Amino acid sequence: MNSKELFWTNYQITDQDLNSIYTHLLETGVPSSHVELTKNLITSQIEKNNNLIEIERKSDGTVYYPKDNFSISQKVIFPHRSWEKGKVTNIREGVNPDIPDLKVIDVEFSPGAVTSFAANLSDHKLNSPLPVTKEQWLDFDFVLTTYGEEFALRLKEKLDATEDLVCIAGNYFPRALVIDIGIGHLNLCEAILEMENGGPLTTNDLLSQIDFPSGVNEKLVEFSLDLALQEDARFDEVGPAGKTLWFLNRLEPVEVRDVPMTLRFSGDMVTLPEELKQYQSFGTELCDELELAENFVPSDTVTLSLSYPHWRAGTLPLTPKLKNLFPTAYETPRIRFDFFDSKNNSTFSGWVVRPSRYIFGLREWYIREGIIPGSLLQI
Repeated sequence: MNSKELFWTNYQITDQDLNSIYTHLLETGVPSSHVELTKNLITSQIEKNNNLIEIERKSDGTVYYPKDNFSISQKVIFPHRSWEKGKVTNIREGVNPDIPDLKVIDVEFSPGAVTSFAANLSDHKLNSPLPVTKEQWLDFDFVLTTYGEEFALRLKEKLDATEDLVCIAGNYFPRALVIDIGIGHLNLCEAILEMENGGPLTTNDLLSQIDFPSGVNEKLVEFSLDLALQEDARFDEVGPAGKTLWFLNRLEPVEVRDVPMTLRFSGDMVTLPEELKQYQSFGTELCDELELAENFVPSDTVTLSLSYPHWRAGTLPLTPKLKNLFPTAYETPRIRFDFFDSKNNSTFSGWVVRPSRYIFGLREWYIREGIIPGSLLQI
């Protein structure tokens, strides 16, 4: 890795960068994710470095174009020679009957290294500026692909520690611009959700039934209501990553708010005993949420043997393999989703409880389908 590419590896996000991001959010008035802000910051740094390179290339010299005239001792920069710089040491008349005004300049690039170039020549391809060749370390796609993920994580840490910014569902916005949402609006949201058996409803679903002053930025109103709902203990954000859904906390199933008795455990995480791993060879997962994660290949289908604790609680263990099949979220601990029963093309509600590593909502289905402990389930 050359020193230029180390620019991105060693880049330290500064207060000036955060101020620029803050200004960007103020100007656009649109909440943005840390990934979007990472792209914005990378673009800004690429533009800044390109400008610095351009200034450095053109400093202390005149860019060479064959159409121009030059003088002895003049310093000249040659774009077609990788922006090499030289000094004019001699000027003479050119010998070409078809171009009577042709001049020839001798340019010294280093002691003893002299090259001749045409001057006062109006018709030449080098009279047009050469297209700028992108250096790899300043190519946006290359930078984003190679360094973007690590860069975004570092930026997120800085954004989360910035008191002037608030984050809702992975989007950041200046706290100073957030619209004040009154208790009356929140009470109305509670009533709307209660009429929907707790939810879930999107923020826009709630806004469609609430009167706000016209002329206000819709995105800003949506973000402000999200913030107010998040800071009110009556409401839970239960949407998967990239989607905001609201639910009344008190109407969530008890088994979602509190770990079912049969799943409570106070010991340490465990590793599956070797004698039980033989089940893996039959394509069956004998697994538990308390099992330590091991290397595995993600799959679209997982077959597992249902344990008694989960059968009794109407749950599934949120193991590494199963986690790949269920929705996740940036921050919310509980995610509301729908199961799909391919046997009869029906759906029923389910919950991913991330902190306690289980999936709830299967008790009635277990009973209806005659599922018992030890049954093999295909997810």
